[in-house]
Amino acid sequence: MTPPRLLAAALALALTALPSLAQTRQTPYVDADNGIAFMPPEKWKCIPTPKEMKYREWQPEEKTKMIAKWSSPQGDADNYPQDLEVYLIKDAKALDAAVKAYLDSKKEYGRSFEVNKEQDILIQGKHKGKFLLGDPANRGFGFIVAIVSDGEKSFALEFTGGLARAEKAMPERLKTVMTFQFLTGKEIEKIRKAGPPLLPGWKVHKTANYDIQYNCDSAFAVTVGKHMEAILLEYQKFFPLDSFGGGPVTVEGQEKQPSSQKVTLERMTVKLFGAQDEFNSYAASNGVGGAAAYFSPMQNELVGYKTVSEGKKLSIHIMYHEAMHQYLHALFGEEVRIPIWLNEGMAEYFFGGEFNDATGRFTIGLNKVRIDTIRQAARDGSYVPLEKLFQYTQAQYYSNAGLCYAEGWSIAYFLWTTTDAKYKGVIESFMKKLRQTKDAEAAFAETFGKLDIGQLDKDWRDFVVNRM
Repeated sequence: MTPPRLLAAALALALTALPSLAQTRQTPYVDADNGIAFMPPEKWKCIPTPKEMKYREWQPEEKTKMIAKWSSPQGDADNYPQDLEVYLIKDAKALDAAVKAYLDSKKEYGRSFEVNKEQDILIQGKHKGKFLLGDPANRGFGFIVAIVSDGEKSFALEFTGGLARAEKAMPERLKTVMTFQFLTGKEIEKIRKAGPPLLPGWKVHKTANYDIQYNCDSAFAVTVGKHMEAILLEYQKFFPLDSFGGGPVTVEGQEKQPSSQKVTLERMTVKLFGAQDEFNSYAASNGVGGAAAYFSPMQNELVGYKTVSEGKKLSIHIMYHEAMHQYLHALFGEEVRIPIWLNEGMAEYFFGGEFNDATGRFTIGLNKVRIDTIRQAARDGSYVPLEKLFQYTQAQYYSNAGLCYAEGWSIAYFLWTTTDAKYKGVIESFMKKLRQTKDAEAAFAETFGKLDIGQLDKDWRDFVVNRM
């Protein structure tokens, strides 16, 4: 068992004034935001936890919030995965209240959770805790949980594994629990002065505009960073920052005049996982499934991994798509909702980009993944009429994703490459109006609404079938 204050030495990774820890190669977890630190199980891998979402109106208030997670590199003897999740227990200062809030959270939505064994523990000689062996009925999993309180804040350290071996694992899990510390104000201040620490096992590669956080190989992170910066220049050619002012000027009589305010980009976050299962776990906890990468506007981060089936090339092309969503989100802000056909269509436009390492330049060509689908649909009439597609909601678009992604891409490609004067610049004009008014219907009426949509439909189909 790690001696009670031995962890303090491990904080040297964040507090340079403290001596280094020679007894273990495991990296301590130090969390200044929540004021805690402890030594996780040796060789377990730290998994990023979901970031706090910006839009939570649709979510019920939760009694607990996951703040950290680890996963064992191998399952237990019965092949059950072994994880450690750490939760802040909200609005529960005293230990008894924290235990009740934790158990209530496990029984929400009609779930079953029985406590088979419990014991009182004393951590660091002063913090009372409760050690529980829990059984979520009919799942085969067992929960070993330590709930700790200092009288002001409470946390739960939740170990999962197979129920059959859970009780035998309790002494080993207790070793981790007994390293748990509540940080002092001085320790927190020193940690914050050192800057925001990365999670154990994670690194960061900083480019001019991106923070590439990664636990994959460094070479892939560097490559992604290079490509992100290069394609960002392409995004800006289409939607230049200087041409997008702020909102409408509010001077009386000049309300519709564009603002002289310039758009500036905040640093953008990209998170790269080294393993698909880790990515899937993180994505699922953020409500995403079945993707190789995604951009979350609620958390303002682009998340991906290096795919195994087709390797680096496919992963980076998917990044081109998702990074376009990220750029548009940064350009327009949270209040503006870009129509789904254009948001996905422009993202697919850049998916087809090819980067030349020798010149450092992009060429944006045909999206070979989508072209056959839309050609066939345009020929046999199974495409979605443009007048209808332009009004699609996100749910409608995704319900027929294969066709709609192909169609959205082909419309964007047609409008950007056409030599027909009546269509040139219409997308950029629409986007400028959208940012100015924050009203998609009004912006559409002032731009696309002035076109003959039926004629646009015919011209686009002719282009797809005969000239693309």
